Amino acid sequence: MVEIYRELGFDALLAIASGLALAAYMLGVLLDPLPAVVVGFIFVGVGVMTLVPCQARAPAAALGSVAVGLAGIAIPRAVTSFIETPASNELMLALIGGGLVLLLTFTLLRLTAFQTQNGNPT
Repeated sequence: MVEIYRELGFDALLAIASGLALAAYMLGVLLDPLPAVVVGFIFVGVGVMTLVPCQARAPAAALGSVAVGLAGIAIPRAVTSFIETPASNELMLALIGGGLVLLLTFTLLRLTAFQTQNGNPT
């Protein structure tokens, strides 16, 4: 599989996993968001095993797990617990925070796990 498609696929899995956990927590889809978090971490594990090159699985698994934990769990809980906002702004703040975490994660994944080795070393 072409490297760029592997990277985009793994990025999409991270976005889906964190979005699932965020939706379960913020929208109250489930009584307990723990099952959604477990499914999110399973998505990360499956993505690491199928889409990430063998030599880069450890950093990708660590970055993916931290990203899902922050974007899907920690930021929504922090927004609802510690920040005094009207109820209509809580979801927007959680989405912005989670999106920033995912953008940083995508950049770090590009620099570590999916770094291409094209070109001549100097």
